Amino acid sequence: MINSITQIGKFQWETLNYRDCEEDLLKVFAEDPSDKGRYQQAIIIQMENIGEIHYIGVRVREYDSRDIYRYMYKPGSPNGCDLSPTAKLTNPEKTIPNKIIKRVGEVAQSNLGKSFDEQTALVNSMLIVLEGNQELIIKDIEQIHKNKDKDVNFFVTISLIDDGEELFPGDIPIFQYIFIQDSLRGLYYRTTGNMDTRVESGACSVCQQTGIETYGFASPFSFYTIDKPGYISGGFYKDMVSYNYPVCKSCSIWLLMGKKYLEENLTFNAFGKSLYIIPKTFNNKLLSRALGYLSRLNDTETFTQFREHYLEKEDRLFKYTGDMEEGCTFNFVFFREKNSSFRILLDLNDVLPSRLNTVFRALDDINIADFFSKFPISSQSELSIKINFSWLNGILENVGSDRYFLELFGSIISDKKIDYHFLMKFVSQELINTFNGNGKISFKLYTIISYGFLTFLHNLDLLNYNRKGEGSMNQPSRNVYDILEYKSRKDAFEAFFNDHKGFFDKPEKKAMFMIGYLTQKLLNIQMGKYDGNTPFQSRLKGLKLSKRDISRLYHEITSKLDEYGNNIYKQERGICAEYFVQTAEKWDILNEDISFFIALGMNMTHCFNFKEIENGENIEKDKEKV
Repeated sequence: MINSITQIGKFQWETLNYRDCEEDLLKVFAEDPSDKGRYQQAIIIQMENIGEIHYIGVRVREYDSRDIYRYMYKPGSPNGCDLSPTAKLTNPEKTIPNKIIKRVGEVAQSNLGKSFDEQTALVNSMLIVLEGNQELIIKDIEQIHKNKDKDVNFFVTISLIDDGEELFPGDIPIFQYIFIQDSLRGLYYRTTGNMDTRVESGACSVCQQTGIETYGFASPFSFYTIDKPGYISGGFYKDMVSYNYPVCKSCSIWLLMGKKYLEENLTFNAFGKSLYIIPKTFNNKLLSRALGYLSRLNDTETFTQFREHYLEKEDRLFKYTGDMEEGCTFNFVFFREKNSSFRILLDLNDVLPSRLNTVFRALDDINIADFFSKFPISSQSELSIKINFSWLNGILENVGSDRYFLELFGSIISDKKIDYHFLMKFVSQELINTFNGNGKISFKLYTIISYGFLTFLHNLDLLNYNRKGEGSMNQPSRNVYDILEYKSRKDAFEAFFNDHKGFFDKPEKKAMFMIGYLTQKLLNIQMGKYDGNTPFQSRLKGLKLSKRDISRLYHEITSKLDEYGNNIYKQERGICAEYFVQTAEKWDILNEDISFFIALGMNMTHCFNFKEIENGENIEKDKEKV
């Protein structure tokens, strides 16, 4: 990851024709004071030079990104002042003396030699004015702060009107010089513990050059903290911090530029988490094309061109990236930043565009299949079921940790096996929640989406079942199996199981499906007879079923159906009994599978068009919930 970010930074440095001079280094180190739009207005403390400097007042100025280098903002330590007299405004009584005036005082006290004598005198005069008018300045700012809208945030800076021109900190040479020197110093020095991590003849961890000066605090990512001895190379000796992550000056600057480019162009929100998409190429020509291609990810029109409307924004990010030409790989870095610490949640290295294409072609195949795109929800209506990665994120977010989702997502993208039984524990738990009315979507919808995503994983050969005989592809193409096309109902069910043989490869699974099918048929009858009530549903134990419940359930279903008519679903009952006989004692199905395959049977009844008619009347009430 670090090398790829440095490569991007170096490419930007060369493309912009930057040199190791104050003007260009200012552009490298200066940060956006608006903080991505959170601080959209600047409060300017104005002074004027008319032979002597005096305080004019404060004014509010709309933020303009073209003035980033004039404001010259860069945060310092939390309890100290920033690297220029520009700071985010919190409490005027604290920000003005501790951030603005204190920084001007530090610059005034700097001993830079005769070449800066005139500038030092100027800053000393500004300091006297600021200190002499401190109470008035705070009062003026508080008046503005008090009357602001709730959603408005300010940053504050100073300006000096000299000969009709308004100068900001970045326009004044002494402020600019000290800003750059302190920024460079921050790459190797910490006031806490008075630690200087420069090594005159070291080895750079990035470019691998030896015999050059390296810095120990150059990484813009806070991977470790030096206040805990266990994080220091060499054990408990703080003088060994220099060797934690030594970086030369050039790589330090390129790394900083690369990170800034990532934050401005290649940072996204995916599945509720922050994501870097980092290209890695063999040369600058390919890198230029990759960066240009990826820059369109921030253009909303890019995604409106997608035909695959079933994809969520996150899915489209990865699918679009997969269309990049070969010769480029990607790092997908999910991360979290909190209190200045940078924590990598998942780092997918060297992902090929062809792998992303393989994944999303498999997802396309599922979504365009009639079985999902025209799923029958009643005898007369269909619904397009959307299968995407939000399902996986949804069933795992209740666990309270990002870990499981990211691990499974990483396995899919990296072509690593996923333990089927591990995944089914979460699928089953949410299945039970939806069955009992505690899910975010309906029981039927959740069941079909779950089946679609599992089919997607199965067809990519990602599910590790830890059992033999589950290697056939799942090809759910047809959405309705009409009795007119088959000699018998058993033939229709067998045709369905054959199309879905990747999952229905064992008689016990088929038996569970038939139990679910008959259960839903019984519930439908009860809805019609008892004004929408389904008393038999209580016999399903909230769908928390085990092997010992199945025999009981089959006999209870059979008995209830007999109460409503001797020949109701006689063929289906016989088919179910046949599958039970075929299983004999070789029962190879877990409790999670029992609940899931019964749920499939319950929610796929409309995939079979048998037109049940008893005595000229429809015996079911066709009002299953979607």
